[in-house]
Amino acid sequence: MEQKVRMYFESLKPSQLDISEKIKVSSIERILKGESTIKYLVIANGKKFVVRLNADLQNKVKVRDEFNALRAVEKLDIGPRAFLKDMSKKFLKYEFLIVEYIEGDTLEGKRITKKMIKDVAELFVKMRSIKDKLPINKEMSSYSNLMLEFKFRLRYVESKIGKSHKFSKLMRKTISELTSKAKVTPKNVLFPCHADVISLNIVLNKNKLKLIDFEGFGLMDHTLEIAYVFESFTNRPFTQEERKIFQGIYLKLVNDKTFLKRLTFATDVILVGEFFWEVWQYYRITSGDLPKFFSDGKNSKDYVERAGYLFNKAVKAGVIPTKSAELRDVNPFPM
Repeated sequence: MEQKVRMYFESLKPSQLDISEKIKVSSIERILKGESTIKYLVIANGKKFVVRLNADLQNKVKVRDEFNALRAVEKLDIGPRAFLKDMSKKFLKYEFLIVEYIEGDTLEGKRITKKMIKDVAELFVKMRSIKDKLPINKEMSSYSNLMLEFKFRLRYVESKIGKSHKFSKLMRKTISELTSKAKVTPKNVLFPCHADVISLNIVLNKNKLKLIDFEGFGLMDHTLEIAYVFESFTNRPFTQEERKIFQGIYLKLVNDKTFLKRLTFATDVILVGEFFWEVWQYYRITSGDLPKFFSDGKNSKDYVERAGYLFNKAVKAGVIPTKSAELRDVNPFPM
């Protein structure tokens, strides 16, 4: 694949990559993968680029939507510049796009400070200001749509462990209770959202925060995105004080009078969604329904341990209706 990437780059016109001389690739390195993306870091003519290949063959619009999202945020200078997209599958067997490589360290592993929270909140406010026509992130556009996604994932897991399994019954009950509490999402709260703002996807570049990995970018219910940030931004949830700092900046500039009322339920949904994703992903990979390169180097034990931690967290929050905070009591994984 590296040789094909090299040949593709060197076949481009210099102007396509904002280069003045004939393109010469000096190095290619495969870097971290996402849930459905293969990435290569390419250095050509002293400039760094990222090739993002869409390995989710079922998603026919992913590359197009990500390219358009990057073009939409370009004028705000909060993400990488998008140079080109190729939907032909002629060269690399995948649809892909080439974007600027953002220099700097991610916020992964960094201590959360008041300044960091304020800077992240201001980054969100900038995102919300985009007026371009954007695709709707259907899964995250409403609570009811997310419940449908949970049901889809449960049917898949049930196909592996059976409908009569304790875990299947517990998840059906959990989803049913969440569905009964879900309110209709007001249309005026669909804002431009990144959909995966975690510390690993924020880079400190020349004393300025920038986002990377825009594959889920689109219009969605922003309470779900903020709840996800509060719970999953780094290796621990935001404290109540940290949440207040964030909200103090965010709500001054983002108009949604229903936000705080809906945020509690959004948090419950995110807690269940995070836990259930680990179980679903475990079976997709161990069953061979998803190539192993999507695992980001995680083995099956990692998924089991992470699921156990998130299950305990959701039970303590009262979101999963069971008295036991131990996943082993309804263990969905093979013994």
